[in-house]
Amino acid sequence: MTLKLTEYQGVLSRTPFPNRPSQALAQTMPLMNESDFRMMASLPTSDARVFLSFADYFEVLARLVELTLEHNSDIEMILVKISMPSGSRLPKSLLNEKVLMLQDIHSEQERLQNENIPFVVIEDYLCRFRLQQGDNRFFYRCYHQDSEANLDEVTTYLADTGFEGEVNRVH
Repeated sequence: MTLKLTEYQGVLSRTPFPNRPSQALAQTMPLMNESDFRMMASLPTSDARVFLSFADYFEVLARLVELTLEHNSDIEMILVKISMPSGSRLPKSLLNEKVLMLQDIHSEQERLQNENIPFVVIEDYLCRFRLQQGDNRFFYRCYHQDSEANLDEVTTYLADTGFEGEVNRVH
């Protein structure tokens, strides 16, 4: 049986946890002289709004992994595209043996497809600080053997945490 693809594409449009205080984690860079200030001023910054902290980011990822494992029993691997720096401790669910965190997921994704192994890809371009390049896009791809992947809980969670997007079934 060949794998079928069901994909969620969305954009984070607000803070994921609006009714909960969040610790400000901004820090002053240790700039000592004019050269340091020039170098810092030359760094590219993103125009995207920063809606989440590192801790919020990992909380969202952890919940998505939990929902995937709870509601899609045939999934054998979850690939998570991780951006560096990360700056936070990982929640327990991200340390699951079925989770593989990578900076470049494409070769592993291709390998799993070729081996016909059911898997999920979580890929994001979410900004957690101004120097991070991204546009707050988010992708959740489920390569599955069932006629319809169960993404209801995932898409409900994403909507509840500020993502606006849609599911596309590509068979």
